[in-house]
Amino acid sequence: MADAASSLTYSFTDRCAMAIATVAGAGFSPLAPGTAGALVSVAVWLIFMRWIPVALHLPIHLAWLTVVTLVGIWASTRAEIRIGVHDPRQVVVDEFVGQQIAYLGLSPLGWRSLLLGFALFRLFDVWKPSPIRQSQELPGGWGIVIDDVLAGIYALVVLIVVRKMFPWV
Repeated sequence: MADAASSLTYSFTDRCAMAIATVAGAGFSPLAPGTAGALVSVAVWLIFMRWIPVALHLPIHLAWLTVVTLVGIWASTRAEIRIGVHDPRQVVVDEFVGQQIAYLGLSPLGWRSLLLGFALFRLFDVWKPSPIRQSQELPGGWGIVIDDVLAGIYALVVLIVVRKMFPWV
């Protein structure tokens, strides 16, 4: 068990984990930190998609998501231990990942699709229909991140259906 002095100091690895888990501090937003993490994700997605050739969007996005998800699980686990709370609200890398998934393979996107994808992801993240809610029972960072991965998949599926039904979205 760590003594009081060491519990107040963060190692370099802890600081890196916290920076990742909080998406460079977005998780410290006083209002809706999860929404802040998702908004940062939209901005990053827009930057990436602008600078990557369209033919490479899907493979690069998949590779990026794999890395960010795995690193996010590690960082979330470490942050949860460090903060001492199960699924702390400051940890928003899960929202970052889930929001990215909501747009997977759907580029380029207009503003309507971006907005709808954002709203759908936040809806499923808050509502947590089955099996999203149950996935939160997974240990550590797995439970923190996987529920948002599933919410992102739900949002992606609905966004694809809506775009097929209403091409102007």
